[in-house]
Formats: sequence, C-alpha cells, structure tokens
Amino acid sequence: MNIKKMESNVFEHPYTPFISVLLITVLVALLNMPIMATLWRYSFDDGTYSHAYLIPFIVLYLYFVLHENSELKFREDFSWLALLLLVFSAYSLFVTSTAQITLTYWLATLMLLCAAINFLFKPTIKLFFPALYFIFLIPLWGILTVPLQNLSVIAVNSLMGLTSIPVYVENQFVHIPSGVFEIAGGCSGLRYLLTSLAISSLYIFLHLRNIKNIAIFASIAILGALLTNWLRIAILIIIGHQTEMTDRLND
Repeated sequence: MNIKKMESNVFEHPYTPFISVLLITVLVALLNMPIMATLWRYSFDDGTYSHAYLIPFIVLYLYFVLHENSELKFREDFSWLALLLLVFSAYSLFVTSTAQITLTYWLATLMLLCAAINFLFKPTIKLFFPALYFIFLIPLWGILTVPLQNLSVIAVNSLMGLTSIPVYVENQFVHIPSGVFEIAGGCSGLRYLLTSLAISSLYIFLHLRNIKNIAIFASIAILGALLTNWLRIAILIIIGHQTEMTDRLND
C-alpha cells in the first residue's frame, strides 16, 4: 500500500512533466556523445556560433515556461503513430551516423529528440519549439554564407553610391582610391542573422500569437540584422577612405 502511494505521489508531483522533458533531452544527448562531441568542435568552438553556450539555458527556460503555463501534458493514451515516429527517427540516426554524414546525423538527433518528446507528451506546436531551438547551435547555417556575402556586395555597392567616394566593385572586392576592401565570408552577416533569428523567435514564442504580427516582426528582425551588417561594412570603407588606409581596420 505504501509503495503504491509513493508511486502515485511521484507521478502526481507538479514538476514531473518538467523533469521528464529535461531527462529526455539529457538522455538523448548522453546516448549520442560522439555526435555531441562533433557539435562541440564545430559549433561551440566556432566564433560564428558564439551564442551556442546560451542555447541550452534558453531551452531549459522555455521548457519551464511551458510547464508554468500547464502546456506540458502527458499523453493519456498510447499512440502507435508516436511509437512509429520514434522508431523511424532512431533508425534514421543509426543510418546517418553509420554513414558519417555530419549534417544529416545532427538533424537526425534533433528529430529523435522531438519524436521522444512527442511519444511521452501531448503534441502541440509550442511543445516542439524548445527542442527545435537547438537548431541555432547546429552548424548547418554555413550554406548561407556565400548568398549573404553576394547580397552584402550588392547592398554595400548601393550604399557607397550614396557617397561621393568613387567605387568600383569586382567580385567580392571593393576598390576605392585609397585601396581595396574584400567583403569576405566573415562579412556576410551570418552571425548577425543567426543572433537576430534566435532572439526574435524567442520573443515570438513568448509574446506573439497573431500570424500577421509574427510575420512583420520576423521580417523586421531579418532585415535589421542584414542592414546593420551592410552599414558596418560601408562605414569601415568610408573610414578607410578618410584615413587613406593608414589605420588598420579589423573586421
């Protein structure tokens, strides 16, 4: 009788859902330590993903918010579909990790985490957001570097056209009378974009509900990040022109 009462108290503890979702997250990480090691090497040690250290703490906070809003609810009935998704995601992780396809096994790990949470909890869009927030520390965003770099070249060329400085742009090189500037990959604005997306999506999750407001806010966040980077590059070029390249400008 005492054992049954103790078991009942455990499952009725108010923080059981919160603790359970954290245990699932930690368990998925521990069972895939080699993959976590690659994330550490390619994400946490990369300056572009300097925000990566904050992501686990933000995810922890988001789970807590869901718990406080009573949006972490266990499934009342067993779901064969949820089990099928869990098995499929585990198999996908096995295949991709065996094939040593870095990008795919990072995404497969994230899919496994979502499937495990879905298996235990009632699925809602908000339920998966904290787990999907880990996407901001997965180093897959590098594919945007070249497009953003090319976009920066076009934007900076237009901005410099508003000044009286003679400018000639060739590929990623900006020629001015005082010298040549290269808009390299580090000037693509990827770091600005990632940080802006991470912060804006967090704000949207916590405060916005209307689809129109979400679209407007997200668009402004993206444009603001890109514009900030373009202005930064243009200002550096102007300073270089005014000082006749006598000062060393670090990106």
